[in-house]
Amino acid sequence: MLSVTWYEEELMLCPDRAVYWPAGSALFIADPHFGKAATFRQVGLPVPEQTTVEDCARLNRLLDQTKAEILVILGDFLHSDLGRVSVVKDQLCEWRSGHTNLNIHLIRGNHDVGAGDPWPELGIECHDEPWRHGPWHCRHEVDEGTKGPQLAGHLHPSVSVAGERVACFCKRESHLILPAFGSFTGT
Repeated sequence: MLSVTWYEEELMLCPDRAVYWPAGSALFIADPHFGKAATFRQVGLPVPEQTTVEDCARLNRLLDQTKAEILVILGDFLHSDLGRVSVVKDQLCEWRSGHTNLNIHLIRGNHDVGAGDPWPELGIECHDEPWRHGPWHCRHEVDEGTKGPQLAGHLHPSVSVAGERVACFCKRESHLILPAFGSFTGT
């Protein structure tokens, strides 16, 4: 993890595409797009089936590392209504059963509008953007008119390294854009 100080707060940028805020015991991720592979399979495209399980395992590692008490998802929890299949729900409910004390907040993103809020069994509190948590304006999309520090997603930032696209963070004076957390999202 890389420690950065921003707006007089320490943030830990995690190589697994997340941000940990130690002072608030909060882990931030953006754009998991759960159910995206299932959406593609629903329309007949052959894609991997284990992306939800793999992303939940990565999230488990991050939660174990950080001991975060709060998880904030900066939009696009679900990819689409077609991805709301029982196997995705079961995988996410199984993951959640191992984190019953974790407070989870979702800032609704553009994909959440069509996909709907997560299943109630997941115990995720949903918010329209912006939602304020500590000093952070939590959003899905950056709003250039907002004063103060914004944590956002939506853009799936990346850089080219040796001809390969690699997910990255994009930090500006007023906002920090997180890379897409989902392993099947692209950049």
